[in-house]
Amino acid sequence: MPDTPSLYLLIVVAIALGFVLGRAERRRRAGKTEQAAMQDYYRGLDFVLREPSDVAVERFIESMPVEEATIDTHLALGAVLRHRGEADKAVRIHQNLIAQAQLSDGARARAEFELARDYFAAGLLGRAESLLVALVSRDEDWQPQALNLLVDIYQRERDWPSAIRVAKRLGRREPAMRRRLAHFHCELAERSLAEGDLREARRVLAAGADADAHCARIHLLSARVEEAAGRPKVVRKQLNRALGDDPSLAVDSASMFERACVALEDHRSWRRFLESNLAFDRDAQLLARLVGIVAQTDPERALQIAERQLAELPTLAGLRLLLSRWRAQTPEVVELLKMLQKYLAGIDTHVAGFRCGDCGFVAQTRMWQCPSCHGWDTAQPQTSTRAQPRAA
Repeated sequence: MPDTPSLYLLIVVAIALGFVLGRAERRRRAGKTEQAAMQDYYRGLDFVLREPSDVAVERFIESMPVEEATIDTHLALGAVLRHRGEADKAVRIHQNLIAQAQLSDGARARAEFELARDYFAAGLLGRAESLLVALVSRDEDWQPQALNLLVDIYQRERDWPSAIRVAKRLGRREPAMRRRLAHFHCELAERSLAEGDLREARRVLAAGADADAHCARIHLLSARVEEAAGRPKVVRKQLNRALGDDPSLAVDSASMFERACVALEDHRSWRRFLESNLAFDRDAQLLARLVGIVAQTDPERALQIAERQLAELPTLAGLRLLLSRWRAQTPEVVELLKMLQKYLAGIDTHVAGFRCGDCGFVAQTRMWQCPSCHGWDTAQPQTSTRAQPRAA
């Protein structure tokens, strides 16, 4: 195991903590002085820092007996190993703790939870689940931590019914869980929609709205369901509700809103949609759609709109749109404009569309769950200036 300063500091802190917490118990130990106990700590520390990790763990276990005075040190070392990516070594530490008959109920529950975290880190989700389910049924004090980790397991497995069942128990205590619960329902609704079961999709989305009425994805999916059912008026209503909670969804919902307006032969509402959302989301795609509509009847007005938007928010995509609307007077200028448009199009393809607000993960398309930190609804558009969400 590398002898790094950060690891040394972590384990020294853990040892000091274990020593302080177990000081009274060590005094009562028959035939062993406080100085001798401290020698055990330093001997275990020396093994961990100087020996290969597989050897160090075994020697640490042999030299450091499990008792009230040393439990914190065992647990701290297991956590350090897990965070270093050596979950198998952490498993060995925590399994050794659980095997001790003299362990108190509280210490055993803590060791079992840490072992479940080891299994989760190692990808052994079934083993982690079994430990946590037993812990939830047996120890009320550890229920919140165990239930949270169970939600993470079911989320990783994409077992949305189980994730919903557990998250509902936590939703009463943890308001933040309600947003995740809404997204779990959305995942189920996506499945039902793909299978053509619109009735089930509506039912699941209604349950998701009960968990979080301001989850914009709920309304966006509801619009998709109603579009499949051929109800354009309801589609527009749901899209407006989605935009009320998250104006950055204007680009995602534009095509659906346009189709609804075409079905209703209401082209004026489509233009109003573009104009109103450009005030909140100065996106080049929305601008291009609006300019295209206006250009059908007033090309000069369309050019003025493009120029004004570009002046307020300079973007490569906006510049490309503006170049496409200019009317060149000579063949040389025409060729120059075409060349500039080609170069700008190539640059645009390298511009990331979304960045996770929690961990910074970058993606070209919107992802409701970040594949890096697994946070929900953390994607933030990067290619345009957007206003804060409007009050619902």
